[in-house]
Amino acid sequence: MDQVPEWYAFVGTCPRCRRSGSIERRDIKRVLGPKTVLSAIPSRLRCKACQNKVGNKATMRKMPR
Repeated sequence: MDQVPEWYAFVGTCPRCRRSGSIERRDIKRVLGPKTVLSAIPSRLRCKACQNKVGNKATMRKMPR
């Protein structure tokens, strides 16, 4: 997490209901710790709309300038 530049945003996507939403960097650090490996994030995600915990994906996107 510490090596990812600040201009990248994290987005979580639910395969069941197709909802996607941003994931705050500070929330990732608070829950998983500052030394979190990016591959550990998807297994901890839960969809806010349908409560799904299986198969969720996390991606990084470069924010517009």
